[in-house]
Amino acid sequence: MTTVTAMHKAAVADELARGWGRGYPRTPMIDAAFTLTDTELVALRTFKAAWLAAKVATDVDAAKLAAIRTCAEALLGELAPEVERGAALTGRSDGSTYNPAHIITLRGALSIITALHELTHARGYGEVGAVWWSVNAFRLVWPKAFAKLRNVPGTHVMRKVVR
Repeated sequence: MTTVTAMHKAAVADELARGWGRGYPRTPMIDAAFTLTDTELVALRTFKAAWLAAKVATDVDAAKLAAIRTCAEALLGELAPEVERGAALTGRSDGSTYNPAHIITLRGALSIITALHELTHARGYGEVGAVWWSVNAFRLVWPKAFAKLRNVPGTHVMRKVVR
């Protein structure tokens, strides 16, 4: 049986093999060769359907949070982290965190990329791996939404273009 510690060690080894550091990247790391495993693809397609259904729910925030929790369980099984809502329910999501107690705290407006980013931390990856996986997974599963994003120059951050 895999443990959280073993999962985290494997992620660090993968990052080292790729030559990645542990700090924040200065680009969103779009990777044309990026692929998802079958398990990841099914989990993310299910997440996408639940997220879209949440938009018409009575309590949109609770429905989106439930979709994120379901995605975490589909990706990580019994190693899924606890996912909780932070105090700030509006505004930017960049105050969201993953902590070593294996808890994701989502702050601000719920964001798919932020949720995927924090789930990647829960898998043991540092900032570079979390940016790489979350941005590219979003690009593959939500291509129309991804096409509406632009990189904030000099950062790894992607934001929707407001017209």
